[in-house]
Amino acid sequence: MLGALPSDAELYAWLLAHGGQLIDAALAGPGVQSTSRGGPQRVNPKRAARQAAKQAAQHAPSTASQEALARAREQQAATRAQASTAARRRREQERYEQRRIRAKRRHRGH
Repeated sequence: MLGALPSDAELYAWLLAHGGQLIDAALAGPGVQSTSRGGPQRVNPKRAARQAAKQAAQHAPSTASQEALARAREQQAATRAQASTAARRRREQERYEQRRIRAKRRHRGH
């Protein structure tokens, strides 16, 4: 575990102590070109509300170990889905072959 998140007071104290250096470093760095064309785009208020609600509903893992566990669960789910899909396809192929065998038996002797 990496520990608890800093409190607002601790964060504010750190910002007061190191904020100037942070801003100086950001201003001294190379500029970044904007990818948008023209001025600010109008945001659909309903879409913005939906996106904000979606982000608020998402629970962000607080530690790196929780993120790793979440990735492991997603990987296991993907593996399980692939295995079940392959098994279903095998069963369908076997059923098809059995139907073909039964049809040949019915038609034999004519």
